[in-house]
Amino acid sequence: MAGYIRADVTSQIADGNTIDALPLNQEFDAVEAAFDAISGHRHDGTAAEGAPITVVGPAQDIVVTATMLRPKTDNAVDLGTSSLEFKDLWIDGTANIDSLVADTVDINAGTIDATVVGGTTPAAVTTTSLVATIADINGGTVDNTTIGASVPAAATVTTLTATSGTVGGAAITTATNVQTLTNKTLTSPIITGGTIDGVAPTTISNTQTLTNKTINLTSNTLIATSAQLAAAVTDETGSGSLVFSNAPTFTGTVNFSGSANFSGSATQFNGTVVDFSGVSNLSGARASLGAVTTPQTSIGVGQFVVLSAAANTNLVLPASGSWLWWIIQRNSSTLVVNDVSTNISAGGSTIFAATAGVDTRGWAWRIA
Repeated sequence: MAGYIRADVTSQIADGNTIDALPLNQEFDAVEAAFDAISGHRHDGTAAEGAPITVVGPAQDIVVTATMLRPKTDNAVDLGTSSLEFKDLWIDGTANIDSLVADTVDINAGTIDATVVGGTTPAAVTTTSLVATIADINGGTVDNTTIGASVPAAATVTTLTATSGTVGGAAITTATNVQTLTNKTLTSPIITGGTIDGVAPTTISNTQTLTNKTINLTSNTLIATSAQLAAAVTDETGSGSLVFSNAPTFTGTVNFSGSANFSGSATQFNGTVVDFSGVSNLSGARASLGAVTTPQTSIGVGQFVVLSAAANTNLVLPASGSWLWWIIQRNSSTLVVNDVSTNISAGGSTIFAATAGVDTRGWAWRIA
């Protein structure tokens, strides 16, 4: 390119000289060459090329330096328009953009921080690896993904469909999608839908009322206190094996195997009132009262004797063995019965101590 260099180097065009057409024509040719559209001066700051252009625009709005192209005033100049766009933008470095609106974005590296993707018009996202502190997924599917692999946490779901895996260490039954839990404990379960054995769960109190249902106690454990069981067995009458009454009446045969402890008084056997007050254990006397079916007068087990003692006299059982006895204590003068006692005692025991004005009558049956 050619800059402007003065053609009249011999000062032919000067004050006081006769100016010929040739030097003047040569000067104009040099000016014309400097402004030629193709080969004119370059404004590159070299000799005859003119100074570099550092500002552009009618108001010098664009400033050009050796290291940057910038607007003269912040946030005042657009790059292109909505109808007149640049073609491609090549940047090798960092693009600092306050707001980006793009038809398509292909980001091959780096990070996207504090950014909402699909805020106005959500669309599909295909990723190789996605790490999110908080994820709000309102539709679609999450396939071939492990959730909570490193740090498991609680999940609240409306519908969970699983074809494999475990629940509480037990494998999910993939054929029916039903998991049978045997002897498992559910700690604070939250059941918001579905049914339990055909009955909708009570979500407010987490208590399920089962009506006409069968609980298999062979493979399950029912934990309850005796008071809770007594309240649950509403039709208990005392005629079965389960009795909670404080004063039960047994209508059939009652068999005691092992020790049978009785306390209190007025225990009734077949209409006969027998007082067991003070007796701690009947098993040591005889395993079965039914071993002797008929009282007898001969000495030994089954012997039956009549007992009596005058006032102020001890009442003593016959020697040897164990005796079931029954006595009354009465006023010797008025013959009014003061008390009735019964018990099982060893032979030779004093069963009533001498008392002034009180005599005793009764019987004893040797049972051992």
